[in-house]
Amino acid sequence: METIETRTPDARSTPIRERLGAFTDNHEMISVVAYFLVVVGASAMLAPMLGLAWESRGLAYRLVLIPVDLGVLSLASFTVLLLGVWWGLVVLLLLFDTKKRLQGLFLVVGTLTALVGLCQFGLVCGNLNLSGNLEWLGAGLLVGVLLGGLRDIPGLLEGRKTEFRDAAQWVFYLGSLLVVVGFLEAHVQYPLPILESSASVDSGVGLADPAGRNLLVDAALTSVFVVTLGRFIEYDAETNFFVLGPSQSGKSLLMLGAYYQATEGVTNEMDPVPNSELYHLLGEVDDKLMRMSGSGNSWWPIPGNDLDESTRLGFEFVHGTAFPKNVEVQTVDYAGEWLSLVPDIITMDDAQLREYVDAEGFNVDAMEDIKHGVAAADVLVLTIDVEKHVTGQSLDIGTYHEIVEKTAGKTVLLVATKCDLLVEPFEQETGLDPYSAFDDFSEYVERTLTRREQVRSLVERATGSTIHPVWFETRPASYEADGDGVDGGEERIHRVPSLTADGHLVPVGFDRLLDYFGRGR
Repeated sequence: METIETRTPDARSTPIRERLGAFTDNHEMISVVAYFLVVVGASAMLAPMLGLAWESRGLAYRLVLIPVDLGVLSLASFTVLLLGVWWGLVVLLLLFDTKKRLQGLFLVVGTLTALVGLCQFGLVCGNLNLSGNLEWLGAGLLVGVLLGGLRDIPGLLEGRKTEFRDAAQWVFYLGSLLVVVGFLEAHVQYPLPILESSASVDSGVGLADPAGRNLLVDAALTSVFVVTLGRFIEYDAETNFFVLGPSQSGKSLLMLGAYYQATEGVTNEMDPVPNSELYHLLGEVDDKLMRMSGSGNSWWPIPGNDLDESTRLGFEFVHGTAFPKNVEVQTVDYAGEWLSLVPDIITMDDAQLREYVDAEGFNVDAMEDIKHGVAAADVLVLTIDVEKHVTGQSLDIGTYHEIVEKTAGKTVLLVATKCDLLVEPFEQETGLDPYSAFDDFSEYVERTLTRREQVRSLVERATGSTIHPVWFETRPASYEADGDGVDGGEERIHRVPSLTADGHLVPVGFDRLLDYFGRGR
């Protein structure tokens, strides 16, 4: 019986993960600093504009004074009420939404900056009388909390991870409304015939630059503020991914490796969420891995699909730490033989597709899933089987060119699977460790595969795409020792998973793949 080689998950992949982690941290740190400067800078520069807008005594000013003129409450009380609503929304994000905590902190700093800027107009400092309006502050906080958290607070009380999306939306609506209306009031001159005598009112409408302000500069600041605030409320990545590949090219293992990688080093609140089909597959793989660990034998835990089988595999993970977003990756785990049908089915409407699959006897649901998955995807992930290249077999990717052609406008990501077969040749040719010199290894993989004209042409056609290598750590093994369904009469390179001491697969290169998924490019 052959002993399974074991190693800790990070034993050889630590250097590359540290390098990637440093890059990701620097990328996020730059984003954090940039957003902070934009929020504080825009708040400081827009505050005087808002003060001028108030002093213009325009329509917005008249509307705000309606409850004051009716004697419902004083102007100070009304101001405190509105501030309470805003702070109630911000507090939900700052204290209870882990994905928007940093944005909530930025909003606190930006709001305080704007309030200080408004003091020069006498709108805040010394006029609010907080001690005399505590009841209105409390009422505003309550309204803000209810507006932003009525649907989500029950989940928070039950201990579930909660996203206060309503609070984020209201922050965007109110913040954008304030600066846009402020810009219009400060820079657009218009008559108020209902409120003033026609003799004293200019009937024209025009643009103006109040003292110390510039229309173009304020328009730019307003736009930047609204766009930045819009970025703050995003919870989900805007890019959808869909994986395609020929038979036995590692589509299922690609999803499995990406999921395993997404579980590393995250808190329970950030754990990836598999769909029901992937969850079922994970259970099957766990059972097989436990049997391998106990028996001393090893084999690949995912068999190929029969022609009439298909499964929609997918999961959602959280990308980023400073500005985390939910990213969804999915594929239809189908028999690779169906890949030749994809160029035709993605151009059919639903009626044509049903007629076609009924005539050919194919799985209707699977064909529709593939068609709709490709249509909805912003990025098509196309797998290239390195094992087939190394053993001199056809890559079976002839339809990729047609798929790329018929889905013009979609980004294409080429992923080379089973790259463990190129680790040793790379080490021998370069003397480098592929784990610590991952960029060099990636270039080596691309050079190796593009020796095939078919792959080189595909890389050129998929404009801007490079080949991204992924693999599971493996070891060589004999057919007799690891013959779980393996045909011993077939002569080919045979490698089996190299498990950790805990009996887990060791994915490599998937950290960069997830980063690509999270950034959407």
